[in-house]
Amino acid sequence: MTLESKSNADNLQDWFSNLIDHFREEYEKISDEEKSYGVDTSVNYRFPCQIEVFWLENPEIQLIFKFNSGNRPDKEIIIHGPLDSHNFIDRVEPILKEPRWSEVSSGRRPYLDEPGTTLAFTLARHLHRLVEMAKAMHFERRVHRGSGMGLLEGTNIWTSYHYGNIAEQDYVTIVNEILRETRSRAKNMKERSEGKAKEKVHVLDKPRDNPKAYGVHFFPPIFVGRQPELTPSDVLYGRISNMPYISPFENGISMSFGKHAAIVNADGFIFIPISNKEIALRALNVIMAVGMLRGLDFLAVREHELSTIEYNKETMTPGSMTYDPEVTLRTRQFLDRMGQGTSGYRRREIDEMTLRQIVAKAGRIFDEGKYVEDLRLLSESFTHFNDAEYAPSFVMSWSIIERHISKLWKKKVDEKDLDEDRTNKLLDTNRWSADYLLEVLNLNEEISEDDYDRYMEMKSKRNRFIHRGKQIVREDAERCFNIAKEIVVRKVGSLNRNKISDFAALITRA
Repeated sequence: MTLESKSNADNLQDWFSNLIDHFREEYEKISDEEKSYGVDTSVNYRFPCQIEVFWLENPEIQLIFKFNSGNRPDKEIIIHGPLDSHNFIDRVEPILKEPRWSEVSSGRRPYLDEPGTTLAFTLARHLHRLVEMAKAMHFERRVHRGSGMGLLEGTNIWTSYHYGNIAEQDYVTIVNEILRETRSRAKNMKERSEGKAKEKVHVLDKPRDNPKAYGVHFFPPIFVGRQPELTPSDVLYGRISNMPYISPFENGISMSFGKHAAIVNADGFIFIPISNKEIALRALNVIMAVGMLRGLDFLAVREHELSTIEYNKETMTPGSMTYDPEVTLRTRQFLDRMGQGTSGYRRREIDEMTLRQIVAKAGRIFDEGKYVEDLRLLSESFTHFNDAEYAPSFVMSWSIIERHISKLWKKKVDEKDLDEDRTNKLLDTNRWSADYLLEVLNLNEEISEDDYDRYMEMKSKRNRFIHRGKQIVREDAERCFNIAKEIVVRKVGSLNRNKISDFAALITRA
């Protein structure tokens, strides 16, 4: 390390020391009530706090680890660099073996890391990413400056990338912004706890500084509109797909989703301004189900695939977003945003109008509420089928058929205007099996001979699977799914028929 490099490292160390001291001094000035709501992990410089920086000189990138560890001295600040790119790997590799990196990681990558994986593996992944970023920047025309992405590793380690030297920023301004956000966060949390901003089903939060929402990519991957052609020049720059750069913070396409607005980016990322995770997940899965019925084969969204978003309520653009690109195949699409096509996915082009129709229809169904559960079950069945999980797919499809039979029976009983005791007796599922209901409904011509035969066939397969463990094969699951799909299409087609009558044509696409 040259004298100049040592001086730069000392200056950076002093900068972080001043940042921590100033943060703690100013933090003491906020109220105890505001403190009780905590500080965001990414900007928590309270005791204990440690900083370790890996500083690449050319191009200038800083990989910053912020710890809140009780196993390391408070205000331990270690600066590696500035290091020249030619010997960067040789200089940082020995650090992987140093004792402080031997702790067992509490990360969130159970399917990717072996049990007992140490923090050295976490560091190695980030250093590798830093090197790959530097390689790309060497040949890029634009100059990167400022903060890059940040990731939470486990519960008390925040990693972030900074293009340039973070010490060129004013740490006083940074601390002021942190505390402003802390006060705002405490205020919002207090209002929620006191019931001043109660959530109701399908109703947005009362206005606040940074409303929360949930979003996800469509999967299989799509591109809204026409994708640019992949050129020889793109290949020269290492592009492996024609996926253009999509900033997570740019304006998306606003689409009508019932009482809400859905925001969709060109790379197929969609979020709806609903702050309740369970409700947001159901809303997104209604969209996936309607798209599946339109022949786009969208798969159901899992809760752990959701990204949490804080958005600007005026512009409807994300201000911050948390995600993990390595959770599932769906979330790997975030790699395209980080490296322009590095997921390797081929995307299906879908025109904006088609997607608007899908989202609008899903919004009407979601607001009406009557068929949301049937669509969820059908989407789950379709997703299990595509994963070659035929037994779960069959069970989900059979649930739709059984619900359909029960509703037909209830409708028949209600038409008789019987007294309460007799009505309850006839609707008691412990007394009347699906087999009995099918016989009666068929004799009353509520179910056709063809439907009777098909439902009975599926019921027999269901019983053999549940009671005898007989295997459900692909053909069984596919046939049951197609029957369930017909039922759902007929139901959904009756909702606002003048607006969504084209659902009737979907039966032929099974």
